[in-house]
Amino acid sequence: MRTAPQVRRDPTIVEHSCGRDGRSPSSAEHSPRAEYADAAAAPRFAPAFGAPPRLAPAVTVAFGPWQPREPGLSRAPYRANVGLLPMRVFVAISPPHPIQEHLDAIQRKLRTRLHDNALRWTQPAGVHLTLAFLGNVDDQRIDPLVADLRAACQAAVSMNLALGRLGAFPDLLRPRVIWVGLTGDLATLATLQDNVRRATAPYAERPEDKPFHPHLTLARLRPDTRGLRGLAEALEAISSVPQSSGWTADELHLFRSELRPQGPLYTSLAVIQLASAHSGRP
Repeated sequence: MRTAPQVRRDPTIVEHSCGRDGRSPSSAEHSPRAEYADAAAAPRFAPAFGAPPRLAPAVTVAFGPWQPREPGLSRAPYRANVGLLPMRVFVAISPPHPIQEHLDAIQRKLRTRLHDNALRWTQPAGVHLTLAFLGNVDDQRIDPLVADLRAACQAAVSMNLALGRLGAFPDLLRPRVIWVGLTGDLATLATLQDNVRRATAPYAERPEDKPFHPHLTLARLRPDTRGLRGLAEALEAISSVPQSSGWTADELHLFRSELRPQGPLYTSLAVIQLASAHSGRP
């Protein structure tokens, strides 16, 4: 029984679109057997397909389990390629590792009280404070976006933030998101968020009209879930956070988000440094 070909996109592999020397690929390079490091391992039915049709750049036709040509290549099932597809991006502040450890401890406590498969827990390393979500942005607009973002943050200064109380959106009776709030220089943070929102608005898929509620997401409920028994009691039981849960937020990131079955993958496309609040710069 023949296995149907699987289409994989990988921008790091250029041989499939333009050849190794910049010319049109040869039929040998298009051969399905080229996807296998060991020709003997290629499926016997592969030659019957002949050379696959010409494909858009960075499209690879693989038979059976996909094997990257080079060690260390991402196995993400989909990766946008420069010049072809838009990127799903957002602007956020990423808390440092000690704060991620505090978040992990809070999640562990919640897990012992909320035994529910309806919860999808956020990986502590991926937790972030979103300032603006843009959605899909064409890759050729990323550089102008970064330039406008830097200009909007020229007068911004670093701020002291700390973990606050726990809660849920939209409320405890109909929770969709479980979060931990923030305390500290929230007025400075709100000003920064407003500047970021205005600077990125021309690049966003749709206007960002939601009120800004600074928080870090701990877990999300699956769409078909109605309510979560014991949530209010669990949040109340672990409402206190460590005294050392504060940090100085002195940079923000333009992140690219790739949605995968095993969880989203975030890649920092640009880092914007914030001036020290004590540097004397306005």
